[in-house]
Amino acid sequence: MLVSWAVPKGLPERAGERCLAIATEDHSVEFIDFEGTIPRGEDGAGEVRVHDRGEFDLVTWEDDRREVRLHGQRYRGTYLFVPFRKAGPDSWLVLRRRV
Repeated sequence: MLVSWAVPKGLPERAGERCLAIATEDHSVEFIDFEGTIPRGEDGAGEVRVHDRGEFDLVTWEDDRREVRLHGQRYRGTYLFVPFRKAGPDSWLVLRRRV
């Protein structure tokens, strides 16, 4: 399965920056290269595009903390996801960690 997030403004590019990340339903690995339009009224409606490709190292996976080290073509570095309850139950803040 692919753990999936909607990150409307993209991942933070500098340490200390934070962005909103919304957890979405997990997807089958078969969708790893999917790009296209999901029709209005269906889950995940809107434009879908692959924003980066690469590998990652899982640092931490806890109820209130997810940390990954990305080795992508576009994004490289360590990112921390923490719950952002004020914005809703599936909302998280993603922060770029200093190395």
